[in-house]
Amino acid sequence: MTRKSSGGSLGVYLGDINEERAKELRLTEARGALVGTVEESSPAAKAGLQVNDVILTFNNQPIFNPTQLFRLLSESAPGTSVTLGISRGGASLSKAVTLGQRRSAQREERLKLYAEAEAHLAAAEEAARAKEEAKARGNEKDVAKFAEEEKVFRRMAEDSRAAIDKDLQEGKINLPAPAQQSGYSILAARYQLGVRVTPLTGQLATFFNVKNGVLVNEVRVGGAAEQAGIKAGDCITAVNGEPVDSLADLNRLVDVTSRVNQDQKAQSVGEATLNVMRERTELSIKVKFTQR
Repeated sequence: MTRKSSGGSLGVYLGDINEERAKELRLTEARGALVGTVEESSPAAKAGLQVNDVILTFNNQPIFNPTQLFRLLSESAPGTSVTLGISRGGASLSKAVTLGQRRSAQREERLKLYAEAEAHLAAAEEAARAKEEAKARGNEKDVAKFAEEEKVFRRMAEDSRAAIDKDLQEGKINLPAPAQQSGYSILAARYQLGVRVTPLTGQLATFFNVKNGVLVNEVRVGGAAEQAGIKAGDCITAVNGEPVDSLADLNRLVDVTSRVNQDQKAQSVGEATLNVMRERTELSIKVKFTQR
């Protein structure tokens, strides 16, 4: 989950900590903000933060979850120097970070162009996790299979990114003015889900073991999806039993949910059940949509 703000920026994607993850990361308690990805040349990268670091303090203030850290970042100006308390493999570290500028609207639009590349990269990371699990089981056949899948998806991510870079350089893609930007792909009717998604290619659908769906690339801080527990890398395959094949389907089904709740005279929220595939396991997640 990406954490950006109107204030300072670390340039990291953060996740939540549950009891199981806390044990894996050798934490004494289930709290903090888990570093999932560190953007290249970001303040976090320059400070030496790494994937699977857990941010436990911000200027000596305890961090209990990513949302709290996001709030503190939003209250800090770019250029501010802060000290982060980090747990890395159970060892305590202290990192001084100079916060960067938040994403500009044009940069936000640029990131949307790379959604397909990010989807392939997410698949590569999933394959890498599956490969390590196969190693732990001693299943060499699966190790070889997932290693090849990881290689293929990383190459697809690189090819997709290179194609976008080329089109931008040649002027084949024009970035809209900032006023035309919308922050997230799903802003449906009176209710907001708060995710950015990309359609699944045939290869991605096969890899994630789904026949249809959209891949969640980003989850908005404080949105309905985050509150329900939806995470980047999830595949949304259905809403209230209706299959989702595209962004348009997801938008339409969320819109239908808002109208149904309005007809039923719901005062403040709409509800829907989303079918989600996470790490090849199907989940049913109930979401309460926030009103616009």
